[in-house]
Amino acid sequence: MKKIFLLFFVNILLQSVSLAQVELKTNMLGALLDRPYLAVEYSFSKDLSIEFGAGAVFGKTINGRPRSGSNILLAGKYHFNTRWGMDRYFIGLYLRPQILIIKNFEEDNFDNAHRNSGVATGLIFGRKWANEKVSLEVNAGLGKIFGDSVYLYPNPTNIVIADIEVDAIFNINIGYRFMTN
Repeated sequence: MKKIFLLFFVNILLQSVSLAQVELKTNMLGALLDRPYLAVEYSFSKDLSIEFGAGAVFGKTINGRPRSGSNILLAGKYHFNTRWGMDRYFIGLYLRPQILIIKNFEEDNFDNAHRNSGVATGLIFGRKWANEKVSLEVNAGLGKIFGDSVYLYPNPTNIVIADIEVDAIFNINIGYRFMTN
């Protein structure tokens, strides 16, 4: 599946570069909260773009247990202006496969670690301020996770501990634009 996403992404980048713009961006808020995110946004036209990003989760949970995980975001966006002349807003759909592993404490005598994985899909919206080279984007998303259950880790027993059905995204991205029209 990863190879298909990569092939699709490379194909988009290799299309007519003179008619499009590529933007590399990162989530400032995520870097501070042990959730780094790096993305590339490709604009097909003034109003349509696609974003492909990868994120990680590391550090400790609120109760101090070690955690690690990753996710991939694929989002299609429609950008529009408002009648009040403000900067560009956008709305779109996203797909986000993700996995999160929370391990038990080393001094625990029993295995209470778990793995949380699934694929989320939903609606993403936000606002982007940009000039010719730099952009600032604030976005949020809300969706449903499919196939997401919490299992025991490292020996999954297929005994579901909990079902989680809601996916939420909040990013403050700073970007650099490599090419313009």
